[in-house]
Amino acid sequence: MAAGVTVRDAVATDAAAIAAIWARAAGRDAMLDTQAPEPSAIVDRILATQRGHAWLVAERNGAVIGHAHATDWDPVLAGPALAWTCRTAIDLSEPGARRGVGRALYDELLDRLTDRGFVTAMALVVVPDRSATMFHEALGYEHRGTLAGAGFKAGRWHDLALYQADLAPRRGSPQPPR
Repeated sequence: MAAGVTVRDAVATDAAAIAAIWARAAGRDAMLDTQAPEPSAIVDRILATQRGHAWLVAERNGAVIGHAHATDWDPVLAGPALAWTCRTAIDLSEPGARRGVGRALYDELLDRLTDRGFVTAMALVVVPDRSATMFHEALGYEHRGTLAGAGFKAGRWHDLALYQADLAPRRGSPQPPR
């Protein structure tokens, strides 16, 4: 784990720090969001996410410097057939970037998802975010395709690359994730 970093479950009081990290990222091309949700909305998302998946934060010296979470792969199509597939997402503050914080967050997140019975993790990366591509590939995600012109932000169209990580073998009839 990154030196001096603690990874733990996100709690309601982390929402303002998460919103600040999210807002910084929303100003870059690395994410298609154009603004961060309000902290109150983030609290609701944390609570909902932790019922079935996980939302984690990384902190150093008491300050939240990154967060990662997993959700249903597709909330619209969520149902029994897709129960074993989830979508992962991560965002780091500037002090957390390129210092092992992302790896610490994702290692813990993927371990928890595996323990809960998930088989597949999916991630969407805005093209051409080379650091996000390299990060996901280093964690075992494989490129599965590109959605051309999937989003419009800052006056131009952006592609989304789809990445997949297998968390467990596909055998027989699995138990639903817990």
